[in-house]
Amino acid sequence: MKVDKSVLTLEGELTIDHAPQLRQLLLEMVQQHPAGVMVEASRVTGMDVAILQLLVSARLTWEALGGKLTWRARPAVIEKLLEETGLSL
Repeated sequence: MKVDKSVLTLEGELTIDHAPQLRQLLLEMVQQHPAGVMVEASRVTGMDVAILQLLVSARLTWEALGGKLTWRARPAVIEKLLEETGLSL
């Protein structure tokens, strides 16, 4: 995971072990970029529900502030998890 201005890049297998780091990055980003951020996830190879829940929560937070969490790339592995859980990003 890395941040470059208002772009959050995610890659690899993201599990609950990554949740604390991702949560902290998202909290910092919402404070620094209340209008929104872009998520680049083309190199994500796996994601569990804990990570998905953080991203959904972040999207809702940005929307409440009048901003947006948008996606530059969202691979099939994320789409499949969204379908399985009934959640939306």
